[in-house]
Amino acid sequence: MSTGQSHDFTLADCADGTYELLRRLPASAESEACWADDRANWLLRSGDSTLCLRYRYPNGTGNLAVGSCVIPTAAGDAIPGKCKPGGFTVSAKHYGTTNGDKCGKDIPSIHTHPTRPELSVVLCLRPIPA
Repeated sequence: MSTGQSHDFTLADCADGTYELLRRLPASAESEACWADDRANWLLRSGDSTLCLRYRYPNGTGNLAVGSCVIPTAAGDAIPGKCKPGGFTVSAKHYGTTNGDKCGKDIPSIHTHPTRPELSVVLCLRPIPA
């Protein structure tokens, strides 16, 4: 979609590994207008527009907000799920890093972007007590 210097947009289904357009604003819009939507994790200025985008992480887990719930899978991953004992809640979210130490005593769940390290995200997962 974007190399940082030029942008190539193609209409696509909102699948894992794509960018979802959340808002289209005038090019003169302040960046904060995009970040007001906590789902936005990428901003792009192109021609006469400011585009507020969300990178769609595989399995959707990297897109979860603080307070959301996840459940562990047999493969050792975590996917969005119901809040119940044996699951986890997202206690914190850190963009632009793969450093799991930011989670302290919580369990890090690291989600990387294939080409943009600033879109890597660490979710801190806290077990839901029984």
